[in-house]
Amino acid sequence: MKTSASVVVVVLALLTTGCSGVEHSTKRDVSPEPRKDTADFDQQWNSKVASDLEEQYNLVLRVGDEAQMCSSAMMVAAAYLQAKDEKNYVKWNAIKKEKCDR
Repeated sequence: MKTSASVVVVVLALLTTGCSGVEHSTKRDVSPEPRKDTADFDQQWNSKVASDLEEQYNLVLRVGDEAQMCSSAMMVAAAYLQAKDEKNYVKWNAIKKEKCDR
């Protein structure tokens, strides 16, 4: 029992002192790489989502009913808004109004 108590004391001592004097082999002297700007990636991703939803709308336009067309047009408009694409947002917001106000 005395041995396990001694181990606990040593472990606690190491934890509270931060293991000072112990060299960690996992430390790297290399400075971290700068964080890549994600704005371009986000913009491309949002534009891709909007484009995919526009394709889905075209499918719904061929085989869906009015409620599906309205819903799909709303999703496309919202996706262009998320992508901060004002030109396409205005276009799809008008399509949404046309499909949903019937």
